[in-house]
Amino acid sequence: MKQLVSLRSSSTQTARSKSWQRVAAPGKRDWAPMDTLVATPRWVEPLAWGPKGELYSLSTDIKGAWLARSADRGVTWKSYKVADLDALSNYPDLAIRSSGELAATWVSGAGEGLHWNACLIRFESDNEPDVQLSEPLQCRGQ
Repeated sequence: MKQLVSLRSSSTQTARSKSWQRVAAPGKRDWAPMDTLVATPRWVEPLAWGPKGELYSLSTDIKGAWLARSADRGVTWKSYKVADLDALSNYPDLAIRSSGELAATWVSGAGEGLHWNACLIRFESDNEPDVQLSEPLQCRGQ
């Protein structure tokens, strides 16, 4: 299993020194060598820090797009399915505003069926996120 490196304080919050520790990445991944046809192509697993210190991770697989949220700098995670997908999806990207709203994108399908997907994600509390999913946009070759 691949590891996610998380920055956590090695002592009190007022300490200036920080240490890096390895913690398990949220969710499941089908990691495989490049050009393996049975695995999801991966180039990055995007992370975003929230305004209250929360950490977010976005990943995709054959069944959906997944957002994971950690309130303790990556020690524990809660995962949410933000989109049901029926095609191989990959190349996720994630951004966060100072308000805590997240924007997530990924591509799904292949060839003539290649689509760009986007959604806006809001957490009003520690409950399930509010997800506004756009209609997929077909990607067209030049």
